[in-house]
Amino acid sequence: MSLRVLTIAAVITILMLSHLGKLTADDREKTTKSIEKETVATHQPFILRDEQGNAIDPIHDINTDRPYSPEQTCGECHDYNKITEGYHFTQGKEEVPPN
Repeated sequence: MSLRVLTIAAVITILMLSHLGKLTADDREKTTKSIEKETVATHQPFILRDEQGNAIDPIHDINTDRPYSPEQTCGECHDYNKITEGYHFTQGKEEVPPN
């Protein structure tokens, strides 16, 4: 599959996900299932969330000044305590910041 096709699929997925925050729970589930069927991805679509669990939507500039929270974003489906033991989460953990 070409890079162009993957890029288009990613943009379509982002645009579709940007509307999920405005849908009811039932509509959100139906839309997510539809996206999953039509999108080639290594991960199911998800919504970025801040520390309070609010959706971050860069397409519509909603909460874009807020940092994303891996606990709120990933913790909905994954064991957060387990994934924080992984390679990417533990990088620099033992480093002392310079004074």
